[in-house]
Amino acid sequence: DQINFTNTFKGHSDYYEGDNETFEVASDWIEESNHNVIAVHFSGPDKVGHNWGKTSDEYLKKIRDIDLKIQTIVEEVGDEWNIVITADHGMTDIGTHGSAEPITREVAAFVRGPNIVSGVHTIATQCDLAALTTLLLDLPFPIQLHGRIPLDVINYNSVELVEIERWNWIAATSRV
Repeated sequence: DQINFTNTFKGHSDYYEGDNETFEVASDWIEESNHNVIAVHFSGPDKVGHNWGKTSDEYLKKIRDIDLKIQTIVEEVGDEWNIVITADHGMTDIGTHGSAEPITREVAAFVRGPNIVSGVHTIATQCDLAALTTLLLDLPFPIQLHGRIPLDVINYNSVELVEIERWNWIAATSRV
């Protein structure tokens, strides 16, 4: 009941119009300062990737468009917010996903926030990002979460780090 869900996806066939509307809603939310968590999904890159492939000029142009929107959002929210930018799946060069090809499960992520170590590069899974997000939102650690919080990217005190690693260990051994 406490979550205000706004569906910004209106099924636009225009790959820019829908993302522009999503960007406007996110910017309004940030300006209003009524939210402590905002999740934004830009669907244009997925659509363009499926239609033309991720090595096409159309895809490169769309990614540049999204990069500018994300840059603006990051600047608008300020340093006190945790920011996790990622995608829901990877894609083959020809624009497919959902297959057994590893590339479709490989997704980059950008993470920034008050308790995030700047400039660190690490290897993590999408499940690890879910675990990290749980930590950043200060939610209880669910035992069924199949991910490990990447300790090398977080800056918590030693007592908190022991508790986080303890959760990582318990969650990992309980999932076996």
